[in-house]
Amino acid sequence: MTTTLSQRHTLLAVERVQAVHRQCNATDRKEYRTLMLALAPMILQHGLAQTGSFYLAKGRGAHLRVWADLAAVVQENGSIDDAAARAWFEREVLRAECARYQWLTRRALSAATALKRQVQALLPAED
Repeated sequence: MTTTLSQRHTLLAVERVQAVHRQCNATDRKEYRTLMLALAPMILQHGLAQTGSFYLAKGRGAHLRVWADLAAVVQENGSIDDAAARAWFEREVLRAECARYQWLTRRALSAATALKRQVQALLPAED
């Protein structure tokens, strides 16, 4: 049975967000949730390269985790780590020709949307 891109992104997003739920404390989950909810709008407003530069420049746990999760879902590779996500960004996003950059941006928006939906479902807002 074939699956759509959206279905594949959703399956990977569930895995990545469940891992955050299991491995992170409440404070880290809250920061991750906040950053993930802002990811798609940032890509739309500033572009994929600028958004990636921001998340990687922060160089802290939640920022790197969000970017690694986005890279994992875009590449459909559930076992990517922070270093591999940074390498993917430098290799693929920054060096992409215009058509490839547009394709990556569309994939990143699809992945960010899938991740956002899972964050909303699995990491509820804490008061």
